[in-house]
Amino acid sequence: MCGILFCTWQSQPLSADAFEAALGTMSHRGPDHRASERAPNFAIGHARLSIIDLSAAAHQPFSDATGRWTFGYNGEIYNYKVLRRELIERGVALRTSSDMEVLLELLLREGIEKTLARVRGMFAFVLLDRQTGRFVAARDHFGQKPLYYFEEGGTIAIASDIRALLRLKSSCLPNFEVWPVYLASQGIVLPDDTFFEGIHAIPAGSYLEGTATSTVLKRYFEPWSLFDRDVYREAGAVSDDAAVEGLEQLLRQAVERHLVSDVPVGILLSGGIDSSLVYWYTGDASQRLTAFTKLSPGIETIPMSIVPRLLGDRPASAVFRVEAPESYTERLVDFVAASQFPSRWGGGPPMTALCRAARQLGTTVLLGGDCVDEYAAGYRTIEPLMDGANDDPYRLHSIVDLDVRAIGDIGNGGRRFLDAQRTLRRRIVEHLGDLGGRRETLLQATLLHDVAMFLPACTLPHSDAYSMAASVELRNPMLDMDLVRYIVNQPGRRKFGTHRSGHRNKILFRELAARRLGDYVNVEKEGTRNYSMAISKPEYWDLDAFAIGRHIALPEAPDGRMLFRLINLEFHTRIFFERQTDFLPSLLTAAGRGSILEGAA
Repeated sequence: MCGILFCTWQSQPLSADAFEAALGTMSHRGPDHRASERAPNFAIGHARLSIIDLSAAAHQPFSDATGRWTFGYNGEIYNYKVLRRELIERGVALRTSSDMEVLLELLLREGIEKTLARVRGMFAFVLLDRQTGRFVAARDHFGQKPLYYFEEGGTIAIASDIRALLRLKSSCLPNFEVWPVYLASQGIVLPDDTFFEGIHAIPAGSYLEGTATSTVLKRYFEPWSLFDRDVYREAGAVSDDAAVEGLEQLLRQAVERHLVSDVPVGILLSGGIDSSLVYWYTGDASQRLTAFTKLSPGIETIPMSIVPRLLGDRPASAVFRVEAPESYTERLVDFVAASQFPSRWGGGPPMTALCRAARQLGTTVLLGGDCVDEYAAGYRTIEPLMDGANDDPYRLHSIVDLDVRAIGDIGNGGRRFLDAQRTLRRRIVEHLGDLGGRRETLLQATLLHDVAMFLPACTLPHSDAYSMAASVELRNPMLDMDLVRYIVNQPGRRKFGTHRSGHRNKILFRELAARRLGDYVNVEKEGTRNYSMAISKPEYWDLDAFAIGRHIALPEAPDGRMLFRLINLEFHTRIFFERQTDFLPSLLTAAGRGSILEGAA
């Protein structure tokens, strides 16, 4: 992966020193090369993690042959070789073998809408027309790669990392509207919101275009557009065996696409069915594979019960890293600082450590098994939703809803959040139309809602944060567009029902895993996020010492999940707004210091 920084202004030039300092905050995103270009009305910089075409010719910022267009890009285009051949056949003279140049040339020849409809991958980019001063900044379809921006006093700045923008913005103030949303939700906010006043995220499937004087945000992709009623009916008519065979073909194809790289590729292997399937089909396509597995004694049993059996059936190099719970809290502080968000989930610190282990061993690209849960009913919270008597298709899944009882007043930010969810659900249900039953519509609408909201607000930014903190590129084969489209158009019974293993979710994936890997892989998921519950004990924390209590009423008796969110919000506030570093001891009780600090020592 890489880091992009772009700034354009109307009259007051940005100092070169300030721009370079801002670019320097993204060295973790691009440790291999850093460069910038400057003109009277703009500056653009790039920090590179070299993955495809490692030569200096592919360094950025990159300009076309005429010098008119300048490009900064972060990501991977997995079908770039096919697109590259097409460009060459059309007479385009390419100067590199990179996917970056292929994307640039397509944008110049076919325009943004047509290009984004054709490329398959994860990306964020800024394209500048030096002649007119116009620019376009875009993110990939599902929001795998981040891009943030602010507009202030005749200046527009865009970056892959909020810390870069904070070096350029005149103020660093909290966005208090998102606090109650974060606390009353599953730890998320709207995908275009941040915890900093005036700083926004370009949403997934969107692009920002404009000049130094004005911008407009446009949407080019909606996840529910993948649903086609005719394809859905045809999928429902085929046998379950044929459906499993179709999934296998597409999953194998997805993995092969995600292996394109000029550096070694590894895999994060937890032993759950999703990462196990990715591992299995990666083994079919690659002989240079290393699996990285974290072991968490007392928390997880799956890695040591499943992974050795997988390695026995399909041998590969393997690295096991033991995760020590004693250091979790201090590394959580570092993770909040690196991600610029209060942690959405508790698994960030151990996953960062695992990615660092991969990096130290020379592996800078990792495949993961994330992102199935959103479109294949993988979350346990689907069960109470679907088992209830209320089959209203507009009923919200708890992971995209707010628990207004948790904090009382949700404020304007909470009301805006809920209005956005209701509007989103209406649009999805209208697109689905009549599926022959309210319960079926409820399930299908819920999963598409999860893809449109929870995936870009939680799963993807979380994984980008922990991988990029280690300067590692994480890829998600399960987000291959053809694969997602296939599952989106399957009948609900192949996502949520009753599998012969006794499990009720991800039915089609479970059946494929059972047939190809064995029944032993169909187990309940675990996770080192449970370390977050181990530290979230009221007797460990002095809530009266929390700085956030000056701005929001803290719950009197928070449960573990609420307390974890309060801890994260406090860490974020101390780091970014109080500008403190060694604050952890002041937040702990004597019991907390004895358990957390002395235990870590």
